[in-house]
Amino acid sequence: MPVSVAPVSELGINDSRKVSFGRYPALVINTGEGLRAYKAICTHFACIVYWNPDSEMIECPCHAGFFSPLDGSVISGPPPEPLHVLTIEIIDDVIFIKS
Repeated sequence: MPVSVAPVSELGINDSRKVSFGRYPALVINTGEGLRAYKAICTHFACIVYWNPDSEMIECPCHAGFFSPLDGSVISGPPPEPLHVLTIEIIDDVIFIKS
């Protein structure tokens, strides 16, 4: 079932939203190259990741894991796999995510 994130107009470039998505949160980022959504769980040790607009990377505070906002791939650190990508839909100018 799709989960509502925010109206498109509320998510400016380099901005993000974290929303409840089942058991774990999801992270939606407006990268400037488009909206991207991921399960907000590090693939190393299941810590919750966050968007750092200054470094323009998704960061894990537990063991210094860094992920690309464009595709969720690992930039550096111990995570063995990229972040799980979620599907984004825009319905009536509202952002929704789903698996």
